[in-house]
Amino acid sequence: MELRHLRYFVAVAEQLHFAKAAELLHMTQPALSQQIKALEDELGVRLFDRTKREVTLTKPGVYFLAEANLTLKQAEKARLVVQKVARGELGSLRVAYVPSLPFSGLLSKISAAFRRSVTEVELIFEEMIAYEQMIKIAEGKVDIGILRLPVQNPSPQLVTKVLIKEKMVIAIREDHPVARLKEISVADLRSEDFVIYHSEDPKAIHDHVSAIAQKGGFPLRVAQSVSNLTAMIALVAGGVGVAYVPESLRNMSVPLVCFRPLADLERLSEIAVCHRSDESSLAVWKFLQMLDKLTRSPTKTASKTSAGSLLPRRPQI
Repeated sequence: MELRHLRYFVAVAEQLHFAKAAELLHMTQPALSQQIKALEDELGVRLFDRTKREVTLTKPGVYFLAEANLTLKQAEKARLVVQKVARGELGSLRVAYVPSLPFSGLLSKISAAFRRSVTEVELIFEEMIAYEQMIKIAEGKVDIGILRLPVQNPSPQLVTKVLIKEKMVIAIREDHPVARLKEISVADLRSEDFVIYHSEDPKAIHDHVSAIAQKGGFPLRVAQSVSNLTAMIALVAGGVGVAYVPESLRNMSVPLVCFRPLADLERLSEIAVCHRSDESSLAVWKFLQMLDKLTRSPTKTASKTSAGSLLPRRPQI
């Protein structure tokens, strides 16, 4: 039994007239009669009572009509669902992000903007360090990653594109003598202990801290190494040391901590999006399209700049 047989049956059952049903189906009446007879033979049940004057449904035919309509509706629903998925309008996207991203405000903007534009695609967010993101994206376990550059051993299967750039600043306890300065110089930090960020993939932040020591010509004095950004700022508040962090971490609003720029060393932390180079999902393409509009700025500033178009070629359905 094929769906076309159900359509033939429903047309006759609704019209109760073979000639009218055949006209609606754009086929000849003898061909339609033959198809209905084949369906009845397959089922082993007579679906219609036929006389010269009228066509009526048998009792089995009445019940079969209800089931046939349900089957055809479900088949149509399946067709619409698969087409919506192919158009990137239905399904889910797994998006990984580095721990510092929420403080930039970008994560909440992404979520709100995408849910407005593509209402039936579920965004599944997962916090993940950059190195792990790249592995899972390459394996197809994550669709999109949002991370800080640089990354170690980038895979040739992946594409990264800068979204925003933010200044690196010194986080320091507000009653520290150096905190009284509006701008701090590298030389002011010569005798300071640093609280540094440590994880399985510390390169993105650690390179910036190392640049201070290189610029000042002094060894980096590490007071403590932590794997949590919140803990790092908390240790600064406790007077354990100073930290060199992306400017967006000021949004933590931790008591007793203030943030100061370095007058003689400007470093930018780059937040980038990462995806597979051969990505064929239209939902991913729509996400990148939304991200491109969200982060593109007509004017460039020192703390946030447009990085050009993020979009690969639109996948074909």
